[in-house]
Amino acid sequence: MKKLIAIVIAIIAVLAMTVPVMAADTSAGTGVTISLGTNPPIIKCKWEQEPITELESGDPSHLTPFTQINPPLVHMATKPIEYFAVITDEEEGGNILQAFAYVFHPDGSPAPYNADVAPGGPYFKYKVVFTNLGHDAAAIAKVNAANAAGLIKFDPRFNIAEITGTDGEMPKGNADLWYGTELIDFEQPAGDYRVEVYGVDHASGTSVALENYFLYVPLSQVEVDFTSINYGSVAITIEKTIAGDLDWDGPPPIVNNATVRNIGNTWAHVKVGQDDMGFGKETTSPTTAYKGNRAPVGDESNWYVYFDCRMGNNPANEMWYDPTAKGSAITNIVTLPNYLALSWQDELDFSICVKNGMGAKSGSMVIGSSVEPFTSPLPVGGVPSH
Repeated sequence: MKKLIAIVIAIIAVLAMTVPVMAADTSAGTGVTISLGTNPPIIKCKWEQEPITELESGDPSHLTPFTQINPPLVHMATKPIEYFAVITDEEEGGNILQAFAYVFHPDGSPAPYNADVAPGGPYFKYKVVFTNLGHDAAAIAKVNAANAAGLIKFDPRFNIAEITGTDGEMPKGNADLWYGTELIDFEQPAGDYRVEVYGVDHASGTSVALENYFLYVPLSQVEVDFTSINYGSVAITIEKTIAGDLDWDGPPPIVNNATVRNIGNTWAHVKVGQDDMGFGKETTSPTTAYKGNRAPVGDESNWYVYFDCRMGNNPANEMWYDPTAKGSAITNIVTLPNYLALSWQDELDFSICVKNGMGAKSGSMVIGSSVEPFTSPLPVGGVPSH
C-alpha cells in the first residue's frame, strides 16, 4: 500500500513539473436552417394603401389594378404607406406569432438605393412589422374596400368570397387581418416597389412569401428660391448675366441669387421660358422661336430681346431661347441639357440681350421640369438639398 501511494505521488510530481503546451486555435464553420414547420402559415392575400378616402393617390378612380402612390412633391416631406395581409394557419388560425413585410426599391434604382442591405439583400428598403387586427366586422370591411378598389394580390388558391364571404375564413375566425405602416420619402426613386409578406407561427413555421408591387408614380417637379429675376440696367446688344448661387434662401420676396432644387421622385431637367417683356419684334414673319446651345445669329431670331439660362457653371449646359409675346401663354420653353439628382439643388444663371428698345420693362417667366431616366449617366453638379 505504501508503495502504491509513493508511485501515485511520483506521477503527480512528474505532471506538476510538466510545462503545458497550448494547441493552435482551430476554425470551424457554423450553419443554421430556419424550419418552415410542418404546417406553416399561409398568406391568403395582401395589399398596400394610403390612409386617405381614395386609398391611393396615384389612381383615385381605381382604373388600374394594384396600388399607385404619388410622391408628395414637397421638400423633406414623407407619406405613410399602410401594408395589409390576411393570414391563416392550420393550428392557430390567424393568431400566429408574428407577421412582417420586406420592401425593396425598384430594380434599376440609382445609388444608394441599389445597395445590398441586410437582411433583404440588393435594393432592400426596410422591414415592416405587422400588428394583428383580428377578424371582426371592421377588419372584414377593410378587406372588402381594398378588393373593391382593385388593390389586392391574392394567393391563386383563394378569392374574396373564400376570405370574407358568409362562409369565409374571416367570419369563421380562421384567418386574421394583419397590418403595418412605414413612411416613404419625397426623394425615394420612382418605380415598382416589391413587397414580400411573411408569417411565422408559434412552432417557428414560416410561410412562403406572398409578393406583389406598388407603384411610386414617377413625377418630376422642381422649385426655386426666388420670385423674380431683375436684370437691372443693360446696354443695347450687350448680353448681361445674373448669376445664381447654391444657397437656398429664406421666404419670398427674393430677387436673383437663383437656386433650383429637385422635389420629385425622378431625376429632373429644368425647363424655362419667358415673354418678351414688351420689347416686341421686327415686323418680318413668321415669328421665330429660336432655341439652341449658342446665341441666335441674324435671321435666326427676329425678336428685339432674347435670353439664355444655365444650371451650374459649365458653359456646355447653357441654352439660348427666343421669348413669347407678352400677354400670351409662354410656349417657347427650353429644356436644359443637364439634370438634377434626387433631392439635389444647383444654381441657375440667367442672361438677357436687348437688341432694340428703351425704358423700363417687365415680364414673366415660367419654370418647369421633365423626367430623366435612371438608366442615364449619374447627374453631375449641384449639392444635396438637405
